Amino acid sequence: MIEVEGNLYEVDSFLRGKRIQIRYNPFDLSLIRVYKDGTRYDDAKAAVINNKRHPKMPDELEEQSPGFISSYLENLKKEQEEKQRKELGTTSFVKLEDKTWGETPC
Repeated sequence: MIEVEGNLYEVDSFLRGKRIQIRYNPFDLSLIRVYKDGTRYDDAKAAVINNKRHPKMPDELEEQSPGFISSYLENLKKEQEEKQRKELGTTSFVKLEDKTWGETPC
């Protein structure tokens, strides 16, 4: 048995007493994936479910989430553009002197 966020799950007997890695969606604790040394094993089977989601996750996604993601992406874009400007530097245009190529102007 393993405990995840107040819930109990059964794992393969082979894995009992060993250090394992688990992966799960914090919004849905019904599915717990089990890994050991990079190998995936059978999913943990729920024995006692007290929490359907991670206790720190909100019950519903806030309406502001898309705005937050949008502003985050906008900031990433600005940072990338600034990085490119620094890498490319500025273009320097040298003032060309007016030179006459021949004796007579065209």
